[in-house]
Amino acid sequence: MKLKDDPRIVKAVSRLRAMGVRCLVDEVGDDVVVIFIDEDSVMETMKRKIAQTINYPKFVILRDTVERALIVYFWKGEMPKWIEEKIILTR
Repeated sequence: MKLKDDPRIVKAVSRLRAMGVRCLVDEVGDDVVVIFIDEDSVMETMKRKIAQTINYPKFVILRDTVERALIVYFWKGEMPKWIEEKIILTR
């Protein structure tokens, strides 16, 4: 049996994909399998997981590619214009 077809490898890839992570499996040799994971899908998955843990109703999670971080903004009342502008810039 090829390592790529090992049930534990198949299950790991299946779990990653079920989480929303895009990945590609490549067999490099008889005894080596590499899973390439898309960075953007990891960040989006993390944003979803973080959002599920927040109970406060007014928040947004944005990705800062310069600082290489996810930033969570909270506010009262109306969303501040500067946050709206950040949302527009990140899309």
